[in-house]
Amino acid sequence: VLATTKEDTVKVNTLIALSSALIGSSPEEGLSYATKARNLAESIEFVKGQAYALKFIGIYYYNSSKNVECLDNWLTALNLFKSINHKVGMANMLNNMGALYDRTGDDAKALEYTLQSLTLSEEAGDKIRIATALQNIGNTYLRKKATIRKGLEFLFRALPLSQELKNK
Repeated sequence: VLATTKEDTVKVNTLIALSSALIGSSPEEGLSYATKARNLAESIEFVKGQAYALKFIGIYYYNSSKNVECLDNWLTALNLFKSINHKVGMANMLNNMGALYDRTGDDAKALEYTLQSLTLSEEAGDKIRIATALQNIGNTYLRKKATIRKGLEFLFRALPLSQELKNK
């Protein structure tokens, strides 16, 4: 079906959806779809599609512990989202980058990116991104004895949002 589909934004979005569905269970196949989506999005100048494709390419590298490649793709995606003022996409990339820095133990950078993500998520009214950022910030703060209370404050802010989202 994809082979005969018109080369347009619908095809890019379909490739991205396939990548999203497969990136966790079949990483190589998910990467292949994301790469095809990125290439097509570039050729038809579909910036949002390029950015989302790069997000999933970054996820592939994140899951493979290839931090440099991951960050490169997410930074490029972030800049593309910025170029079209797509706040949810920007918030998503900032939160992902915060998670990457959190995993590497760079708490300062993790907090820098996740706090930026929280601000953009709140501006966009995106409850999923708000809850995720609050949880990530809370978890980062929990790792140090001096900031446990602050970590709990963020986690308690996330709790009602998380409960609300699970009930939908």
